[in-house]
Amino acid sequence: FEVDGRQVPYFPGASAPEPPSSGSLPLVALGGPGTDAARACAPITADVTDAAVLIERGASVSGQPCDATFYAKALKAQQAGADAVVIYNNVPGVFS
Repeated sequence: FEVDGRQVPYFPGASAPEPPSSGSLPLVALGGPGTDAARACAPITADVTDAAVLIERGASVSGQPCDATFYAKALKAQQAGADAVVIYNNVPGVFS
C-alpha cells in the first residue's frame, strides 16, 4: 500500500480477508511507538470510524493485562469502528 506517496510492503495475515486492491482510507495511529496505546493494550479512545488503524505488534509495556494476539488487536479496532487494521512490527525484520 502507499503512505504519503511511498510504497510500503506488507504481508496479508493468515486467515485475514483478501486486502483491497484499490481505494483509500485515512490512517489513524493509536499512540507513539512502544506505548500501550500503540499496541492496542489500552482502550481505543481515538475516533477510528471509517479509518485504517495502525497497531504495533507486541504485548503491554506497562505490565497491565493485554491480549496481544493479532486477532484481539484487530477485533478491538473493529469494535471501535475501524474499517481496516495495519499491524506493524515492533522490532526490525519480518514477522515470524
